[in-house]
Amino acid sequence: MFFVGTVGDEVVGWAHVETPEIAKLAHTAELTLGVMEGYRRHGMGSHLLQRALEWAASNGLEKVYSSLPSTNGVGVDFLHSLGWETEAVREGHYRVDGEFVDEVMLAKRLDRGP
Repeated sequence: MFFVGTVGDEVVGWAHVETPEIAKLAHTAELTLGVMEGYRRHGMGSHLLQRALEWAASNGLEKVYSSLPSTNGVGVDFLHSLGWETEAVREGHYRVDGEFVDEVMLAKRLDRGP
């Protein structure tokens, strides 16, 4: 499932929720989220994330996870501020500007209601 944020006709933000095809992981989904520089810090990322999490919960998912390079401290801090927890750190997983950096693996358990 994709959610997009637009300004005029331009897509400036997105949230992508991907569910695995493996039965033992059917209760989970991977989330990617992005907002173009210049459109950040105006609530678009929060809104897109909320819509994605609502969709995931309403479709029976129990856990959403995301992985970010440790150099994306703003993204890691953003998810932490919304109750996401770091589950693991994989050392030297990404290569950013020719340097190996850690991967921060975060997750949020969903409340599916009554």
